[in-house]
Amino acid sequence: MNDPRITSSNRRAVATPESLVGGAAVVLGGAVALVGVLLLPASPLGGVHVVAIGLSLVVGGVLAADLLGDRLGLSTAGRRQWALAFGVLAVLLAVAFVAVYTFSSEGPVEVTEITTTASALGVGVVAPA
Repeated sequence: MNDPRITSSNRRAVATPESLVGGAAVVLGGAVALVGVLLLPASPLGGVHVVAIGLSLVVGGVLAADLLGDRLGLSTAGRRQWALAFGVLAVLLAVAFVAVYTFSSEGPVEVTEITTTASALGVGVVAPA
């Protein structure tokens, strides 16, 4: 943010790499959190784990895009450190998720049938795998 064209009044109007990456992290994190919500009926613990990954991405993205930096009173360096911390947390949670569900004593989870939204509502057909 050392660009002389960017002042405090027009700072939000200029797309910076931090704001683009932060916005992408918010969108990706929201999508991951929604997938976690969809997993809750099948695996409550796995669903909560995936939701936690998504929410940590969302928080990191919000901090990276400086959507709440002024309200929280964070400096630019502090905002970047917190955004990086939440990004690292998301990566660690994702690695733990893969490790737990891939290398567990029961082995990887097998999908035995595919249920579509229509079949869940009773109007479709359940296709065997």
